[in-house]
Amino acid sequence: MASKEFSTRVLVVDDEQMVRDTIAMILSARGCVVITAEDGLAALKLLRKRLPDVIITDVRMPRMSGLEFLSIVRRRFPHIPTIAVTGGPISEMTAHGPLADVVMQKGHYKPDHLVETVQLLAEEGMSRRQQSEPPQYVRMRSDQTVLLTCLQCLRSYSLKCEPITTGVRTAECPNCGWQVRYSVDQSIL
Repeated sequence: MASKEFSTRVLVVDDEQMVRDTIAMILSARGCVVITAEDGLAALKLLRKRLPDVIITDVRMPRMSGLEFLSIVRRRFPHIPTIAVTGGPISEMTAHGPLADVVMQKGHYKPDHLVETVQLLAEEGMSRRQQSEPPQYVRMRSDQTVLLTCLQCLRSYSLKCEPITTGVRTAECPNCGWQVRYSVDQSIL
């Protein structure tokens, strides 16, 4: 899988600097690459630059609450797993529907539990991303190969194919293990 070569990228969104720094320190010590934002609006700007593997967000923040932010993430990036952290009761989150994959209560979880949850969600997110990724439409070359580009590591490679192949297929990237989805475009044979 891609986790062999790449660190888990985590976006931490909280209006309290100390909370952001503490979570970043815990996750960085375990090999995660952590970026932080002070509220939902700042986080949305960061999402324009690079998508994380997991998002951890506070629920109550000024300018844009965690609930508003999570509703946008769910619509625009449904493959990114999310953790909502609330100072209030967990039932506060369940009343709003499935905006977050996991809900944690501030001060009631241990660092190891947070790290384990992030790791599990990152693996789940990879699977979600692969399932939602549209296939590449490729041309069959005269030597019965296709040229694929892995969207995870951005490396290209040739793959031997059946002469006439239809439908969506998958092939493991020899560089990072990502499952590349492709279809031979029959209109350009």
